[in-house]
Amino acid sequence: MALEYLPELGITNICYQGDFLFADSDLRPDTIEDEKYITFHPNTIVYAVPSDSDTGRSIKRAKIGIVWHTTYTGSSFKDMKASFGKDIASKLKSSSNVWSVDATYKDVSGSATMTAKETKEITMHLSMAGKAFKKVPAAYLNALSQNETVRQRVKTYLNSYIRAGQSWPDGRRLTQGLFKHVDEYFDKEIAKKKTAAGKKVQEDKRKEMMKVLSNPVALTNIFTMMQHLVDAKLMIVRKMEQAARTRTFLLTKDGYKVTGEEGYVAIDRMGKNAVKVVDRLQFSHANFSSDIMKGWQR
Repeated sequence: MALEYLPELGITNICYQGDFLFADSDLRPDTIEDEKYITFHPNTIVYAVPSDSDTGRSIKRAKIGIVWHTTYTGSSFKDMKASFGKDIASKLKSSSNVWSVDATYKDVSGSATMTAKETKEITMHLSMAGKAFKKVPAAYLNALSQNETVRQRVKTYLNSYIRAGQSWPDGRRLTQGLFKHVDEYFDKEIAKKKTAAGKKVQEDKRKEMMKVLSNPVALTNIFTMMQHLVDAKLMIVRKMEQAARTRTFLLTKDGYKVTGEEGYVAIDRMGKNAVKVVDRLQFSHANFSSDIMKGWQR
């Protein structure tokens, strides 16, 4: 469908990248909270646009929907350079068969700006994150970051809270929980082995990992830093949600549940570097959850 309809936009020697949101067969009329919507469900989140709005009518006429986010320039694939956050949709020819928008954030100054109190709070979180970071020896941080086995075990442990839909406890309790998690993990691995040699291999791995992790004060400060950064990030995400152009839901067995956007991408002024921010307790939990119907399951 992309090969059939995108040529109507008149794209020439510049390459664009975007996300395929829907084909016309994916569109569904639905009534949510007594309001009629046209919905599409490309992945975890259901996007809903009022049926009688200009956007809703355009979507219903379209054969495909695209959200553009990256422009590539260069004379060959290997030399192409990416730029993010550029105005793309307005440069393309209009086609009723293609509903396309840019993944840009509209100016909502005055309606979604930080108050003085919120600015003070977010500054506090960033300051506390910096203080915790300064207490972590560089050698310890490097040892953790360079050990793939340790990184994977820490990631699995932290994700266990996300899967359960639980916020992280304080840094000290997270550290204590990680040591317990590592012990229990290797207890299971050792139990799987039938020979003494096999059990010894796993026991040696446990000792090696605990040796790498053997600074609970530094580890607590790392987790404390992470928590303050997450709190600051979520304050920004909550503000950005106020500028959302579509309503977003999760589809559960009991019906629709209101949720935020999948995430937001912050781009530098040159359009060269980008970082994505996500409310992991909300969106990543939904991704993990078998109780949330995904778009490919419908």
